[in-house]
Formats: sequence, C-alpha cells, structure tokens
Amino acid sequence: MAPEQITGTDVNHRADLYALGCMMFEMCTGRPPFIDGDLLYHHLNTAPPHPADLSDEVPGELDALIVECIAKDASARIASANAIRQRLRPIKNRYG
Repeated sequence: MAPEQITGTDVNHRADLYALGCMMFEMCTGRPPFIDGDLLYHHLNTAPPHPADLSDEVPGELDALIVECIAKDASARIASANAIRQRLRPIKNRYG
C-alpha cells in the first residue's frame, strides 16, 4: 500500500503509481522493496533500497525511475502513468 493509503489521507492516482513502482522493483530484483518486520511501518517510514544495489542488471535510469515511483511523499512521486511510459521507452531502446 502507498503511504497515503495507510494513513487514509489524500489518496489519488499516485497511489497506483506507487504500487506499479513496487511491482517494477520486484520484477527487477526478485523481491519486494520491504521484506522483514512491520511492512506497513516500512512503507510509511523506511527508505527502500535502490534496485540497482540488489541487482547489477538494473540500469541507472530504471533504478531512478523506480525510486521516484516509490517516493513516500506522493507529491514527489512521478506524476502519471504516461510519464512512466515516456521514461521507460528510451530505457527499452537502449537495453532491449
């Protein structure tokens, strides 16, 4: 769950972008961003690891995109699914 869903405040489309970021994180690393302890606490308070720190196969641009998707503060999160698509396209073209 996105932090704002856990607290029940200001939930909008960016909660879905957070979920997408968590899914991309797991696709790239083989594990979710948080795996131990109180998961809701971690989604609210703990900075996630960078995917590139867990897998040498994650390009820097993709790492940065995922980290932006799972920003705790929804206003710091990427703005839209279209913005994600626009950032993914050159990564795909570069790394296939």
